[in-house]
Amino acid sequence: MSRRPGRRALEERRPTRRQAALAHAASAPAVVIDFIEPSRWFVAGRALSQQGARSYHWMVSITDETNTKAEKAAYLKAVHGAMRELLGEVAEHSYIHIADLRASAYGYGGLTQEHRYQRPA
Repeated sequence: MSRRPGRRALEERRPTRRQAALAHAASAPAVVIDFIEPSRWFVAGRALSQQGARSYHWMVSITDETNTKAEKAAYLKAVHGAMRELLGEVAEHSYIHIADLRASAYGYGGLTQEHRYQRPA
C-alpha cells in the first residue's frame, strides 16, 4: 500500500471537483478529512490492510433540487477519478454520498438555505 495522501492534496481537490460538477461557489464548501487506518476499515468482514486495498467514504451535502441526476452522476465519476489519482487503485466498496437536504432544514451561519434564496445579499 502506498502512503497516506497528504491532507492538502485532498483539500485542494474537493472544492474544485464539487464546483465543476455541482455548480456551487468555491467559497461555500466546508471540508472535513478523517483518515481511518486500513486495519480499522472493514469491507466484507476483512480489514483493508488484509486485502491490500485502499478505500474512501466521501460525503457532501447540497441543497435539495439544486442539481440534476446527470450533474450528480458526473460529480460521482469526477470524485472517484480524483481519489484513484490520489490513492491508486481503490476497493469497489468506496462510497460517495450526496445528501440532498431540504433548504428549510439546512444552512450555515445561522441562516437556512431557504432564507438565503428568499433574501439574497
